[in-house]
Amino acid sequence: MKESELIKIKKETESLKKVVQHLYVENQKLIDLSYGTIELLKEFSEYKEAVEKLKSQVVVSDNPHADKIAQNAEGSNTDPLEGKSLGELFKLKAEMSK
Repeated sequence: MKESELIKIKKETESLKKVVQHLYVENQKLIDLSYGTIELLKEFSEYKEAVEKLKSQVVVSDNPHADKIAQNAEGSNTDPLEGKSLGELFKLKAEMSK
């Protein structure tokens, strides 16, 4: 390989490295923003009601995973979603939508 080609590859690699670093920083900012937003939402009086509404939307009878959720809850008198954060519920809902 010619030296000029190697220099070109090195410059492109450095450029890609900077892009990845920038994406990482932006991702961290989004994580911080979403965490802050959730913490702010917890301060609203309607938060618990909204969480309960979300729980009812996650565990609906036409949900193909509803049986699995019910099986996990069998034998215990506790709600499998009890104590879950709003972020965990959104993640659970997204997983169930797949």
